[in-house]
Amino acid sequence: MKISSRQQLSSEFMTHHEESSSVQTEDSTRPPEFEVLIGAALHQLRHLEPRAYELDHKVAKRELDAALIADSARRRGLEVQRLTRQMQIIRSDSLAVGFFQNMSSPLTALDRAATNNKLLTKRILAENGIPLARGEVATSVDDALAAFHRIGPPVVVKPISGSHGRGVTVNVQDEGELKTAAGEAFERTNRLLVEEMISSIDLRVMTVAGRAVAAMLRVPANVLGDGVSTIRELADQKNDVRAGNAYLRHCPITISPFTEHHLALRGLTPDSVPEAGQRVFLHYKANLSSGGDSYEIMDVVHPEILRLAERAASCIESAYHAGVDILLERFDAPPDAQSCIVCEMNLNNEMPIHIYPLFGTPSPTGDETVEGYFFRASEQLQAEPRRLATEPPRAVPGPPTDDDATSIELLEALAAAGPAEPSNEYPTEAHRSPRRLDQHYLGQALEQAGFDNVSFQGKLVHAVEHDREVVFERSGRTIFATVLSSNPAALRSLLSIAGLPGLARKRFALDELPAAKSLIAGTPGPWRLRPRPRIDSQRQSFRVETPSRLERVWSELPAGVTHVFLEQVPTGSAMSVLMINGAPSASVLLNPPSVLGDGSTPLGVLIDRKVAARTNHPYLRHAPIKDSLLSDERLARKQLSRADIPGAGEVIGLARSPLMSLGPDTVGVPGCPYPELAAIAGTLLQLIGALPIVSITFARRPGSDAGSPAWVVWEIDPDPELAQFAFPWVGDVGEIYPAAAAALAAGQRYRFSPDTSDGPTR
Repeated sequence: MKISSRQQLSSEFMTHHEESSSVQTEDSTRPPEFEVLIGAALHQLRHLEPRAYELDHKVAKRELDAALIADSARRRGLEVQRLTRQMQIIRSDSLAVGFFQNMSSPLTALDRAATNNKLLTKRILAENGIPLARGEVATSVDDALAAFHRIGPPVVVKPISGSHGRGVTVNVQDEGELKTAAGEAFERTNRLLVEEMISSIDLRVMTVAGRAVAAMLRVPANVLGDGVSTIRELADQKNDVRAGNAYLRHCPITISPFTEHHLALRGLTPDSVPEAGQRVFLHYKANLSSGGDSYEIMDVVHPEILRLAERAASCIESAYHAGVDILLERFDAPPDAQSCIVCEMNLNNEMPIHIYPLFGTPSPTGDETVEGYFFRASEQLQAEPRRLATEPPRAVPGPPTDDDATSIELLEALAAAGPAEPSNEYPTEAHRSPRRLDQHYLGQALEQAGFDNVSFQGKLVHAVEHDREVVFERSGRTIFATVLSSNPAALRSLLSIAGLPGLARKRFALDELPAAKSLIAGTPGPWRLRPRPRIDSQRQSFRVETPSRLERVWSELPAGVTHVFLEQVPTGSAMSVLMINGAPSASVLLNPPSVLGDGSTPLGVLIDRKVAARTNHPYLRHAPIKDSLLSDERLARKQLSRADIPGAGEVIGLARSPLMSLGPDTVGVPGCPYPELAAIAGTLLQLIGALPIVSITFARRPGSDAGSPAWVVWEIDPDPELAQFAFPWVGDVGEIYPAAAAALAAGQRYRFSPDTSDGPTR
């Protein structure tokens, strides 16, 4: 039976509150209703004292997840292969799972994007009957005002996408507050949600492999008066306690202009002295990152609340690990006996909050994570299409054979010659970017595959299939593969574990210059030096080819740089292989830009013709030849001038590297002409998990020659621009977009009934 009155829930607290509090708002003699509920919950937990911890992990906040999971895995006898401080692979005899922070290798980009998008989250949960708040989407302040009046105050205003409470305003009571809140949200998004505000307490429940394993009451930043100390001093005292907490030390209470405004509305300032026992809230965001208090209460939460969290997590296909935010009146009653909704889903919820609560008994979420993945859900994970190889493949494919269908020399000659008649038969509206090209042609291919009303919203694809709206991600990638692709150190570590060849990359402290010079002298280059932390927004790297050049750059590094990375820069040709559903679909040779002489045309004219031809190319117009390569000064350094007339068939190279930023020529071929590259690509997919669409780029090992190239892995891209393969400078690769559309059509997607399109209600 539903509780009839929230005042009945908290009468004991109200008596205590009215005796100890003397400061009220101008228009009310009672605190806001949700303060009453928070106070009632805290009154039940009044026996709990702040906990003290040993700082056993003095690492950055987001490195804590990886460290704690690794500790738990080793205690269970599992193998831990560290890639970076935040990335690792954990292996048992029958299962391998990759982790970035706490996000595991099965987690898809679709699920991460869906749960980052509050509207999509609501629609997915509504489709499965999960109780939610009433809300409306707004794209302007006027829309938000109209929604505010339809819903009625108080409301919550939040960006469609985001986390950590950024841009969120709670307890919006009038039009003025609504306009301010909407303005703050629109600074982060072009769409926002206006939702009814549920007077409630805030509960975060963590689930692993379908089971609730931790529950935390999150309380907005507050201080409890002692009759002597100011609010500022009380906050400092709480921060002293938080400083000894491995997690909360990263989340101190701060007195901001917003805090001062919040206090002023209540007749207070940071220098006010609350009476003994008077609790003063500094704002109403329950996020720990905003200075909130954490109460681990797994042992007293009603089991039906935990079941609700498990139901919500099960709505997200790849959410083996999730944080479910529930707003409710009390934690010791079932959901159907009170106002109770699921507020948000977080697939990157920080598990250390449950291990290092400010109050309550810690929940061993690291151990629960290992137990969940490697024991409770092991069979399910072994059947996952995105599973990792149990044993890292270590056999390196052999060198090219004499049976290779296409020689490097032939492809490079095709690149230099260029297309005989560059085509202009491309849709002008798609010329604005390679992604627009992909949207145009992939959209057509999806429509031919049976989808209607295809549209693209960022990295998500919306369409209609059999009268139901569907949403999928444009490449079907995983979060683990995405992070790996953007982190050279993690990729190099993974290649080393498997014995696969890769470009060299090494970190040096500033006192290790002799070792760095030795590396440059003994290993073919050129090299790129990247200072860390970054020194400015303009110059992020320096090209070095000799020990003397390295020493000069090293001596000019500004104060603040603590270490550097040295990375080999590829030279000569490179080869990108597009893998669709695990098989090579097309390959593109990336050749440093060059022109081909005809024995009669000056070099300057040849260059101008090539530049003009590229401006009409649908893809390469977005990767022009770098201007500095075409300057008279640069040509002079190569002992060339624009008046020179190259001989017939003579190739004049304009750069040494196939970096896309330099404007390389591309030659497309169907499949993969080199069996050893196809074999390495297949092996690499076993290491990162099978992906519907991914490109793997290989460079020549520095120091090899065209006659016997030795390939090394340069980079991977789980979200490649398909236009690079579909529209090469020279060559024909076949039907790229229909193959990609077929892979996406067979992959993960969410389906929505028509009645969930306007947002669910509780």
